[in-house]
Amino acid sequence: MIPPSRHAAFLWAIAAVVLIPLLLCSTAASAATAEAKADPADKLRSSCFRFVERKLSKRSIDSVQWSSGMTMTFAGFDKSNETLKATSGESSLDVPLRSIKTRDLATLMKAASGSEDSPDADGYILAAVLLLSDGDQDGALRLVERAKMQAAGVDESFARWVGLLGLEIKAPEPKPIAEAKKTDGGENSEIGNAGESAPQVSGGGKLPTGIGAKRRAVSKEHPRLFGSRARLQALAQERAVAYSGMVSYAKTKDGNDPTALPAMALVSCLEGDADLAREAIARVMVYANGPIKVGHVTFGHDLALSAMVYDHCWSYWKAEEKATFIEYMNKTVDANVGSETSPFHNGYYGYKNWGIGLACYATMYENPRAAEILATLDNDFRTRAVPCLELAGDGGAWSEGHYIHYWNYEWLVFCEAARLCEGVDYYPLAPKFFANRAVASMFQMLPGHQPMEMNRAVPDGDGGYGTYGGFSEKILAARRILVNYYRNDLAHQMVHTYNQIVPHLCIPEYAYMDFLWNDLSVAKADLKSYKLSHYAPGAGHVYARSSWDGDSTYLFFKCSDRMTAHQQLDVGHFFIYRQEHLAGDSGVYDAFDSNHCANYYLRSIAHNTMLVYDPSEKFPDGIRAGPASANDGGQWYPWYGTPMGHNGGCADYPMYAASKQLTDIADVLAYEDHGSWMYTAGDCSRAYNPAKLSVFTRQIVFIRPSTFVIFDRVKSTKPEFKKTWVLNLHKAPTGTAPNIVSTNGNGKLFIQTVLPANAEQTLHQGAQLYAYEGKTFPPRAAAGAGVPLPECRLEVSPKTPLASDVFLHVLTATDGKTDTVPKAEAKSTASDVTVTVGSAVIRFEVNSVGGSITVNGQKGTLANKIQQ
Repeated sequence: MIPPSRHAAFLWAIAAVVLIPLLLCSTAASAATAEAKADPADKLRSSCFRFVERKLSKRSIDSVQWSSGMTMTFAGFDKSNETLKATSGESSLDVPLRSIKTRDLATLMKAASGSEDSPDADGYILAAVLLLSDGDQDGALRLVERAKMQAAGVDESFARWVGLLGLEIKAPEPKPIAEAKKTDGGENSEIGNAGESAPQVSGGGKLPTGIGAKRRAVSKEHPRLFGSRARLQALAQERAVAYSGMVSYAKTKDGNDPTALPAMALVSCLEGDADLAREAIARVMVYANGPIKVGHVTFGHDLALSAMVYDHCWSYWKAEEKATFIEYMNKTVDANVGSETSPFHNGYYGYKNWGIGLACYATMYENPRAAEILATLDNDFRTRAVPCLELAGDGGAWSEGHYIHYWNYEWLVFCEAARLCEGVDYYPLAPKFFANRAVASMFQMLPGHQPMEMNRAVPDGDGGYGTYGGFSEKILAARRILVNYYRNDLAHQMVHTYNQIVPHLCIPEYAYMDFLWNDLSVAKADLKSYKLSHYAPGAGHVYARSSWDGDSTYLFFKCSDRMTAHQQLDVGHFFIYRQEHLAGDSGVYDAFDSNHCANYYLRSIAHNTMLVYDPSEKFPDGIRAGPASANDGGQWYPWYGTPMGHNGGCADYPMYAASKQLTDIADVLAYEDHGSWMYTAGDCSRAYNPAKLSVFTRQIVFIRPSTFVIFDRVKSTKPEFKKTWVLNLHKAPTGTAPNIVSTNGNGKLFIQTVLPANAEQTLHQGAQLYAYEGKTFPPRAAAGAGVPLPECRLEVSPKTPLASDVFLHVLTATDGKTDTVPKAEAKSTASDVTVTVGSAVIRFEVNSVGGSITVNGQKGTLANKIQQ
């Protein structure tokens, strides 16, 4: 709070006798001598008029709602007569400056500030000062927050005006909380919270950002996790639609659904609803009185949801309930010191530490161990997790795959609580991840038109099918958190534009996420002008699309090092989407260690990559602690029996660095996007047993809008080791080899096998889809219900066994109405292969990764370089 600069009575006298009349006058400073000191009120109005004059010199200021009820459009400034040129309906008006009321001038300033694509912070500051002088503190502070989204130094500028005019900012009056009902135990829960005031966050409650944010003492008041009650009240006004949805869901009291707890906690706090608070507490006490969860279970989720209830319903807890909860929290922490310790794995963030962190902030001062536990978490994140995030998360993706869409949101919630509770900012510690995560997330989404299509993540690793679910709501909420933080970055403004295609979350139980994180004050940018591909070096992922339209053609290519358990044997895999899933991952995540998972779902045969079959190769018994393993001819599993264990995961960065022969299994060799075409290449060789394969490189040229040219170089240690190019299709193809087409709904994939010449093509579907080596590995029947899965596998092999082979395929993704695509024609020499597709001519080198390209007469080089 900014203290008053004069005694209250003196302030009132100044306001009544001097300030208000001056605000209704024209600028007196123009008549004063150069040496005379301008009156503060005159100076304010003069600054406002100069601002409006500057804006009107560029464009009109439209649709300004005047206090008289008229809607005005201002088109010019007559300096000589000190009037504004305006129209209202069919009437033309000259508005004398001296006649403009303070409230109307503030309205005009707001309209002028927001009339351009880039809102003007100076105008918002001046309008805020006018509103404050007119007695509207809430409106003033909201404008200050809007100004802070556009420029630095806003608080200082606003404070100078406040001091100059002798104004005062009063602490907001919180809405009184209804007195808690007496419980059966006879205790009347304490309502007032003694101690320090929570740090005030004005208006919409934007948080401090940047590496300079300083640690401060945690407030002794509740609530505190997501800010003070005053801040939450401001959000309820600012985000009325989200708040209404949250209230509606909280009061349905949907069974014992734990996802209702955040909404119940927030609503009971804001509305003083004792009954709702007591019901939420009763649900938390089920956790607190139950057995302590240990290991790879969601004990952190239980703690996180419980912490929200503890904090926001604090006044309604009985003393003995608080003691029981704190004991439960401490026992859970102690029991899980050795659980979920790998920062490469989702469990570190989601299953464990976000919940521990939130519980510490919620129980600070009441739990004697909270500060110590929080300090341990803080140190572990800084020393162990940050190196992993900067390595595996460079570029914003994550090698583990689909599970990032769960843990990322949860960890970001803790990070936001840390910033709100004590000003600790974790984002600058791992900028390669956090500063790129929202952009990578946007590129991981499949194209679509409807809200429930926009946040379907591309299948990647265990558990992802490209469908919509609760994790999709977390995906969008996580991007919103990061967009709010990086709001002045153009790329994040692009993401904000994408986010707002879905104005509100689609599943009612997650409305509280909209309430907390959907900040509409972030500036939007022109998404159609944004890049069409993204490379994430940490994960070895490339994402590309033909446009930002809903019917865009989409490509995902992965060439990842080995870091953690949920990765699969899918180096070199690609995924294609156009209107529907066309070429993707096969199999079902029916269990981590099932027969289907260990022998099919995680294997190379279930992905669009390469098989080289050595009949003597043995896959270890115990992949993911699963049953005896068959030989699909795919990538090997060398981690069993090493420190990386049967899950093939690194405990931390030092283990990764010390195990390079086991972890460094792939390289993205090239990435460049030239608009009409995008090129990427990867070395997949080290992902295979060196006893059978010495070279496997893959080059992909995406000729926008719909054609993929895929060139593979493969060298086996023996000619007789059969090489098989694999393509998992969502629908069985029609046509005659080598040119066939797979149709799925309104999407088609035309498949041309150009090389090897006269290749063998076989199709596996039905009962044979999950079979190889005379064995079958079907998933558990119910596991794949309702998810889009490939229905067949196309295998392409050379007829003549050779040690070295090249494979050339042209895949064209179209809508369902397309009947033909340009035929691909190739010419081969000992040193290169040249393929012509429509207006594109692409030359691939046979003995190295390289080549050249000509598209529509424009020439380029397929070079081994990363060009971001």
